[in-house]
Amino acid sequence: MNRSLQWKLIAGFILVFIAGDKTAGQLAEIRKETGRRVHEIIIGAHREMAANLTDDQRLKLQEIEARHRHWQRFRDSRPRPSASPESSAQPP
Repeated sequence: MNRSLQWKLIAGFILVFIAGDKTAGQLAEIRKETGRRVHEIIIGAHREMAANLTDDQRLKLQEIEARHRHWQRFRDSRPRPSASPESSAQPP
């Protein structure tokens, strides 16, 4: 393999690596925005439902929401894997 081809291959690998990091960042931002929108929709639906519920049903809905908030805090406190291409290449 000649020297010119080696440098072209190295440059190609570097470009692919950089593009992969950029894509991972873009996808993370999309996931974050989607999660925020889903949360807003669910909150709106719960508000609409609460107007038509009995007191017992409203209490049950509040319990469900509290359980969800607890689970969310636990989920948010866990360390997240890095978004590097090396970590995404490994099986889950």
